Amino acid sequence: WGGPQYNKYAYFDVKEMMMYDGLEIFKMTQKITDNIIYFLPRNVLPEQAAKLAGLQAVCECEYNWLIDKVKSLTCYYGKTIDYFGQFDSSVPY
Repeated sequence: WGGPQYNKYAYFDVKEMMMYDGLEIFKMTQKITDNIIYFLPRNVLPEQAAKLAGLQAVCECEYNWLIDKVKSLTCYYGKTIDYFGQFDSSVPY
């Protein structure tokens, strides 16, 4: 994500602040599969991550905590979302 200096900013922009454009990486991945798990810095705006899903899709984001600090954000797209508490066994994890 660019090292510890990204913490200087109030939020992390996936498009502008990664070594490679994070939006383009996501779009290229979608050409392979809609089932994506995106591990992101803690100060990414969840709204920006949700927009990656598109208008007709769903995104689920969760903050990853270690002891008493948020360390990162993981966002789930496609069939990686556990809608009813039962993962779809047809999706390879």
